[in-house]
Amino acid sequence: MKKLIDCFLYNDEVEILEIRIRLLSDVVDRFVVVVAEETFTGRKKAIAFPEDNPVVVSVRDRIDLVTIPKLVGKTAYQKENYSRNQIAKGLTRLSQTDLILVSDLDEIPRPSILEKLKSGPDFQGVKTLELDYFNFKLNYKMFHGTEVLWPGPTVCLLRNLSTPQAMRNVRWTAAQVPATRITDAGWHFSFITAHADLTEKLADYIHREKEVLSRTEKVAELIRKREGFFDHLQPGNVWGFVALSDFRCEALEGLILEYPDLWDAGVVDDASMIEVKIKRAMLRVCENERSKILRRCQLGELRSELARRVWGRLSLLRRAVGR
Repeated sequence: MKKLIDCFLYNDEVEILEIRIRLLSDVVDRFVVVVAEETFTGRKKAIAFPEDNPVVVSVRDRIDLVTIPKLVGKTAYQKENYSRNQIAKGLTRLSQTDLILVSDLDEIPRPSILEKLKSGPDFQGVKTLELDYFNFKLNYKMFHGTEVLWPGPTVCLLRNLSTPQAMRNVRWTAAQVPATRITDAGWHFSFITAHADLTEKLADYIHREKEVLSRTEKVAELIRKREGFFDHLQPGNVWGFVALSDFRCEALEGLILEYPDLWDAGVVDDASMIEVKIKRAMLRVCENERSKILRRCQLGELRSELARRVWGRLSLLRRAVGR
């Protein structure tokens, strides 16, 4: 059987690291972990890979740790890309048909999917794993929005690997091609850490153009309103709490129970209310697009036929939500 090499960057998310290792250790043969002495935004830090952590110790002989004293690049994106390409330094002593899994630490594949890839036939190109999307809490899920089906981890045979970053980039196009997409393939647990750590994580978040909120005291308010960080930019987002059974993975459900600070055990949102919120979100998206088009029409940039089509779609959505 092919070997599976799990490759990711590490930046002080110890709880997610523990969950990933414990969930995937039976299917992963080796881990390649890249750790830098500075963040992508240029802040100096000590290399803080928790080598004495009991979970890490249990698989330490299978971890190839790649340390980077100085990141190369002028922008945060260039530094991130440089870091990810250092994964290649850990890809030694392998067969050309071994599987390389490249992802962010918080993009955790479903173990059964990885088992099928290991035991299945060789394949060409890169496969993208499509994940459910979570923020803040392990059971706080996005039900509707532009990132509801997150194209996260990518997998290929070693012989088909160009560079780890090029492999990572394929996910944005591969998610549009059914032959290279694997659905229901795992979970993206984003911005899930102790609140004391969240401020530091946000300060180093490289997607600064999204105006990420930097005060962690707002997280509780966002959850109360069932919102996420980017809802002011993404009007179609719908969030809610799910029961552990929603994961359909007994191993993960058991692990989550061991991290009470990272999930909300007392809340499960009603499915019918979620459906209503999704319909309203669809209407918001349509109205948002309509306002953009009207502004462009006023500038003479679009023909009236296109505007009529949008108005027609809006009317259908209004009827769908009973307005």
